[in-house]
Amino acid sequence: MSPAELDMAAGRVTASRRELAALVAWHQGRGVPGDPVIAGLGSAGLVDGGNIHPMLRPVVAVLSRVLVRAVVRSWRGEPSPMAEVLAGPAGVVVLPGGHEPDTPQALRWHPRPAALARVLAGVIDITAEDGPPPFDAAPRAWRSYLAAACDPADGISLVDLRWSGRPDVPVASALVVTWCERGGAGEIVPDAGDPALMACRPQHPIELWTTLTGLARGAGV
Repeated sequence: MSPAELDMAAGRVTASRRELAALVAWHQGRGVPGDPVIAGLGSAGLVDGGNIHPMLRPVVAVLSRVLVRAVVRSWRGEPSPMAEVLAGPAGVVVLPGGHEPDTPQALRWHPRPAALARVLAGVIDITAEDGPPPFDAAPRAWRSYLAAACDPADGISLVDLRWSGRPDVPVASALVVTWCERGGAGEIVPDAGDPALMACRPQHPIELWTTLTGLARGAGV
């Protein structure tokens, strides 16, 4: 059964990565005749004959020409599903449901490519409150940060933002940031004395916002 769903009342579209890939291929004339995935989208009301439902057209337009890709991995009391943010001339699409091909994705679309930094900030959901970072500057192993972020009692969040500003370049870690519920953030960077360890460098939330906008502008969106 197709996980795709069209909820007109809520203005929400849900589809899996497999369905989206098949839909883009079909839209570009590369689809397989009689593809059961496309048939399932038809049953869900997202494809009617040769037409894509208006609520899904902008998503397909972005996925047909992706210029920028960001992958967000988060740990907040426990690991969160990987979220992917894709941007191109047709806007920005968020796939928040992880990387499994058949997992339903509650699709989010923004019409302006220039909103990429703001969309990313919303996905990361970083604190806006300044204060001391959750870790001191003492170098420690990456697993130490993970353990703290996966402990609900600590109230610590950890996010790894992986980024590619070109369609032919794989994503690479561009920003690793941690913060605590009461405010205060830090960037996790390789330790200068021992590359096997990581250090927490205090950062004001505005500095982190500046980093996000710099990435987006550098990609030309």
